[in-house]
This record gives sequence, C-alpha cells and structure tokens, in this order.
Amino acid sequence: MRTTSYGISHIKADDWGSVGYGYGYVYASHNICVLAREVVEANGRQAFHFGDSPGRVDQDFFYTLVNNEDFIDQFYAAASQQGRELAAGYADGYNRYLADTGLANLPADCRDQGWVRPITARDMLKVFYKLILRGSAGELVSLIRSAEPPGAQRSKAGEKRYERSLKQAIEKADFSMFAGMRRLSDLGSNMYALGSTATQSGRGMVLGNPHFPWDGPLRWYQIHLTIPGELDVMGASLHGVPYVNIGFNKDVAWSHTVSPAWRFTLFDVPLVPGNPTQYLYNGKAMELEQHPVSIEVTTATGVEVRDHTFYRSVHGWILDFTPVLGASIWALGANIFAVGDANADNLRAIEQFRLMNQASSLDEFINVLNDNLGLPWVHTVAADSAGNAFYGDISVVPNVSSDKLASCTPSFTGGQIASLTGLIVLDGSSTACRWDVDPSAPQAGIIGSDNLPSLQNQTYVTNSNDNHWVTNPATPLTGFSPLFDTEESARSLRTRLGLKMVEERLAGSDGLGAPGFTLSTLQDVMFGSRNYGAELLLDDLVALCQADGPMVDLGDGLIVDVGLACNTLANWDRKQNADSVGPQIWAEFLVTIFAQDSDPLFLSLFETPFDPADPVNTPRDLADTDPAIRDQLMQYLATGVQRLNDNGIAVDAVWGDIHFDERNAVRYPIHGGADGSGMFSTIEADLQSGVGYSPINYGNSYMQTVTWNDDGVVADALLSYSQSSDPENPNYADQTALYANKQWVRLPFTDAEIEADLNYSTVTLTGPRSIDSDNDGVLDSTDNCTEVANPAQRDTDGDGFGNFCDGDLNQDMFVDLQDLALLREVFLTTDQDGDFNGDGTVDLQDLALMRQMFLLPPGPACPVL
Repeated sequence: MRTTSYGISHIKADDWGSVGYGYGYVYASHNICVLAREVVEANGRQAFHFGDSPGRVDQDFFYTLVNNEDFIDQFYAAASQQGRELAAGYADGYNRYLADTGLANLPADCRDQGWVRPITARDMLKVFYKLILRGSAGELVSLIRSAEPPGAQRSKAGEKRYERSLKQAIEKADFSMFAGMRRLSDLGSNMYALGSTATQSGRGMVLGNPHFPWDGPLRWYQIHLTIPGELDVMGASLHGVPYVNIGFNKDVAWSHTVSPAWRFTLFDVPLVPGNPTQYLYNGKAMELEQHPVSIEVTTATGVEVRDHTFYRSVHGWILDFTPVLGASIWALGANIFAVGDANADNLRAIEQFRLMNQASSLDEFINVLNDNLGLPWVHTVAADSAGNAFYGDISVVPNVSSDKLASCTPSFTGGQIASLTGLIVLDGSSTACRWDVDPSAPQAGIIGSDNLPSLQNQTYVTNSNDNHWVTNPATPLTGFSPLFDTEESARSLRTRLGLKMVEERLAGSDGLGAPGFTLSTLQDVMFGSRNYGAELLLDDLVALCQADGPMVDLGDGLIVDVGLACNTLANWDRKQNADSVGPQIWAEFLVTIFAQDSDPLFLSLFETPFDPADPVNTPRDLADTDPAIRDQLMQYLATGVQRLNDNGIAVDAVWGDIHFDERNAVRYPIHGGADGSGMFSTIEADLQSGVGYSPINYGNSYMQTVTWNDDGVVADALLSYSQSSDPENPNYADQTALYANKQWVRLPFTDAEIEADLNYSTVTLTGPRSIDSDNDGVLDSTDNCTEVANPAQRDTDGDGFGNFCDGDLNQDMFVDLQDLALLREVFLTTDQDGDFNGDGTVDLQDLALMRQMFLLPPGPACPVL
C-alpha cells in the first residue's frame, strides 16, 4: 500500500483478492463509518439500529425484499471470478482495519456503535445493488411500500364517494417529488472528451467533473489499483465500490454524467372486478404474487417484529400514490400501477467497471460498453492518446418506441398520473404493451447498443446532464427513443455554457491564449466560475433596475430599496469567484423565479426564443419591453434582496466571505455557484441566517483532467472535500484548501512517479485473506459447508453443519443406516432436517444426497455434490 500526498493510495498486489484487500483497508482508514452505515441500510437494518421512523421502516422493508439472499446468490453467480475475489478481498481488508483499530478507536461518528461489524462480499453486492436501483425503484420506495389491497368491500355509494375524494386528492396533491426523478436531480456532472483537433498537442484529453453530495455514501474516493500485467487503473470510486468508476489507465481516460433517460416505466394494470388481488392480463385473470417481509424495529419499549407483504405483477412491483395523495388508487378497485424496472435485472453493472478498468484501447473500451451494457444511469465520454474522442449513452433504458408510447395509452386515471407526475405510464393489460425485445441487448426489454446514441470523432464531445442531442452541435444525434428525453428542445444554461467555452477555446477568443486546449487551459475553463445566466440577462436587468428603481413595493406595506443591489450588480464581474461581489443578489433573484414555476417561467423571460438551429445561443435577451414583465422582474429582484436583508447578508458582501465550507474551525472560501443560474462550476449550499451559504452540500467533487505526452499518461485531479470524512484524519481538509485556491494535484501513476512523491510512504500488508472455496458468497471461515455452495447456510438442527453437508439426522456424528431409516420416515413430508436441498419437500433428490454422504461424518467439507 503505497501512499502519496493527500492520502491517495496506490495498491499493488499479485491477484484480485489481494488488491481488494489493500483497497478495503485504506478506504476504511479514511471512511469506515460511511460504509458501515451503508451496509446497515442495504441490509434493511436501519430501524433496528437507529430507531423507528417512516422513512427507515419503508427502506428496511424494501431492501430486505430486493436484497434477499436468493437474489444475492444470482448476483454473486453473475460476477466473474476476478469480481468475486476483489469483493471478498475488499471486505477482508475493511475487516482487517476494523480488527486492528477496534470499535473504541473508530471515528466519533461510529465509535463503539453496535451497527459497525465485519462485512462480507455479499454485503458489498447489496450496497452495489442499492446504487444500481438509484435511478429506478430506489426512487420509488415509499410508493412501493404503500401499495396494499383494500380491506372490506364498500357499497356502490361508498365507491362513488371514494372516487370523488380521490379525484379531489389528485387535483390538490403536490407531485413535486417527481420533478427531477429521471434526472436524479441530486446528482449532476460535466464532462469533455477532446480529440486531436481540439488540443494543442494532438493528443486526447478528458475533463471529468461529477457534481455529487459532499457527505454520505455518494462521496468519491481516490484510488490507484495495480495487478502487474492485468490491471493498472487510477481515478475515483463511489464509496463501497471496489473498482474505479471515473478515471484512466495508460491507454484510455473516461468520465460519466447522469443521464436523463428513463430507467423505468409504470404499467396501468386493470383489476378483476370485485377481487383486488387479481388483475386482467391478455384477457385472463392473474393472481398477484405476494412477497411477505419481516423486519425488526427498535421502539421506546423494545424491539418489535413488523411484517409487510409486497405485491407483484408480471410487470414488476405494485406501487400506490398514497404518500402523495393521502388516498389509495388501489382502493378504488379499478386499476393498480406496477413499476417496470430495467435495472432490476442488471447484474452486469459490477463487471462493467472491471472491463472498463482493464480496457487497453478506446476501441476495446467502447466494445465492452456495448457488449456488456451494464451502466445503470450514466452517459460516458472517453478519449485516448491518439486523439480519438467518444460519447455514448450506453446505459440501461427500457425499449419503448414513440409508436408504442402512442398506442399504449393508459386508463383515465393512468393518464392523470402521467400528466401530473411526468412519469411514463403504459397500458399494462396485455403483452402488446410490454417493452420490446432488441436482439442486440444482453437483457430482454432494454434498448441494445445498436440503437443507443453515440458519437466518435477527433474534435470534441461534451455532456452536462442533458440528453444526447447536442453533445457536439456540429453532429446532432436524433431519432432515438423518447425515453431519452426530447430532442431539439432548449438545453440547460450549464450545457450551453459548456459548449460555448469549448467553441471559444477552439477559436482562441476566451482570453486564454492560442486556440486549442492544454491541460492548463482546460483547468482554467473548469474553474472560470462564469455565470452564463448573468452573461445573458444581467445587462438588461441592470438597465431595467436603473430605469425603474430603486423603490419596489412588495405589498402589505413592504417597500424594498434595491438601489445598492442594482449598483452592485452593475459592477459584478458575472463570475462567482471567491473575490466576486454580487453573486448573492443574482442567486436570490433566480431562487425567487424558480420558486414560481421553474423552467417554463424562466424561459418566458427571454426575448429571443429557442431556435433548434442554434441551441447554444438561444434563447437569449431579456423580455423587458412588456410593462407587466418589467414589473414582475422588479418584484423578483426586490424579493431576493429582501430575503438577503432578512437573513443578515449584505448585498455587497464578498462571495467567499458568505459562501464557504468550515472544517475544524477553518473557513475555506468556495468559488462556484448554483447549477440553475448557469454555473458550469457547480456548488450548492443553503442560505443560513446570519452566516451565508454554508456548509456546502453538493457540487464539484472529484475532478480530473487527463491527457498524454511522449512519456505516457498525465493527470491532474482534485477531490473538493478531501479523502476522509473523519475530522480527526489528516486528509479531512487538505484538498479542500487546494480547491479553495484552484490548485490541482498532479497524480503520480508510474512506479517512479509514485516513489518520487515528497510524501511517499509504503506499507506491506500481509495476513490471512478469507477464502470462499465453493463460490457461494460465504467465506470458508464462517461457511458451514465449505465444499458445497449453500449461500442460505440452512442448518435446521442447529449443530453447526449446513443441511447440504449434514446427513447425520440422529446426530451421532456419522451418516449410517439409522439416518437412512429416519429419512424414510419423513419421506414426502416437509421435514426441514431431511430436506437437504431446501426445496420444501423430502424427496428422491434428498435420498440421492443422503447416499453421497453415506458412511461420512457431517461437516463443512463433506463432498455432497
């Protein structure tokens, strides 16, 4: 385990299990509490450890359901041998750190807490599957949990009253939870892949800039993993992921952004009249599957067991909108809604990153994306040393065409839900409206790589979370499924600024020197802190303010003086650097606008409308000639100014004085600003009265700029919140200080570069690594049948030997005729002791297994199969 400056580890080992061991160990040394908490959540144990709350209970039921042991068996079996060894090694390394350190010496967040325990490879898979579902069922947990069939039958009059009350509930409900669902609105990113004609060197270049939370399991962690001759990859991973998610090797660099494509659809399923647990499918009555789940919940009076039954149709889990409506659609008795989740069967995701990490060329990188098709919810860009650039939304998307969307319209209620939530709702009454099968896809019902948007060139490709349409405006991508979001529609301000900055750099018109990118100018572009909304609209707003101000009547006797704010905006540099003066006025002006009706209202402010032929430069110009709009704009400005006044924030305060992150009593002024205002360099923080915008919640996280020279790969990177979440760790704020000063870290990649680092240190970690001889996800150290795959670890007689290797029914430590006689006595019954294979019945298969165990002692290594 070689460590260089800022706590970045370079793990070098001879096999996958060992490199995982080192990774798990160093990760735990920085962030053990984060993963320990995530393991609790992925296993459905929050309410047991942290107490009763609706959100915890809902999540516990859901993750106990989907992360059941049978499913994890399938997930484990789908992984390669390398993947299994890596996950097991990572868990072992984590456990080694836990054992070496002890509960009493862990960080304060989890010190001496009973919920911190050794983990297994199966825990790792549960955490990863939770991440896979983040763009689909994982966003719908409360709705899935709320789905329950109605109780007693109502009279016809009662049904009519309920129908009226439900209609009123739909009309009054707040559907805002769905607004950013497909975009995973709490996640964003920017990325560039620059080809040979866009860089001064003629080499490829990549910018990776994910916008993620600054706390919790969605933080990034920097790592370098090496198995000589097999793996050499560096970059960053989300917490608990044993591969590099965004990074580079000597041949390829890549990054991701969250895609707005849908990962699920709803199906409107008609019920059999009078029977709320039967539905009509292809004209026949079908019984809903019932899946009972039990969890433990700690209350003020002790631990109680709670039960819940989930329901499932051929389309997927049943959900209801009770948490939103306060009333159940299922209770109406006409139809129910099922969620079809394209990522539910995506067992390829973990292998996807292994294949990407090992790719030895851009062609191989693209091929493994297309062939495996395991990325759950992201776009990808990549580039190579030869100057080839690639973009693709090569991710898991339901295969629904425009024609199918038009022909598979739902019921009236389903149409209302679709209209109010923005969700895709299909008729669920027949196979005709199931997702289509694409022969180029590795999974039924998803779009195959032949029909996914992608682009290769030697100029550039970009993405900032809009869809594929103008990844490069010179080559618009059109004609794809509507589930990728609309084409030829207005792009976000951040997308437009990202494209504009590339074009200005290629023209040399941005003040950064000769045309074309270098690593240095790419970093200057990244940290330019330009506010594109201000560039488009601020001059017109200032002119309006100077003409119509300074006193604005907000009603109820409140008159706001916007004179100082207007003058401050006039002098503002239109950037959100730490030394800028005025960004807070613009930020609160836009907050007021977006609080009204979000994008539609914002777009109405522009005089020049959107033009599909010019998506980068339209819409633009403030629509300030209409007196009503002029008055409204002044109202918005005054409301924003008053909000600053009410919170004790000066309109002419320096941005870094009121926009900061405080760590161990040190304030770090943070450049950047909110996404919605047109900031490429995105940072989000809530306004705190008397303080400012702090702490930082979300935004720039792991940032990388990668290229090549004659000696190999060259990479500068930065982790805004630093490697460790522990305030007592030396790597808790060191990179945050760099970020505040726009300083990057040159990443040492070769052995010589690593050993030359001024803070280089190395530790050789040796010790026993757990072995899983039968590949069932249970390590030999705890497996009750080490030679026979028995992931459920069934041991019905409680003697420590699993049923799969325990034919000793009379417990005399030997399998003989007496045991055979006992087996015959329970033949064709459901006796659990004699049901060796766990299929629910003692039958001929169990007799055959008994014969293989005959004259052998029971034991973990009994060779049954």
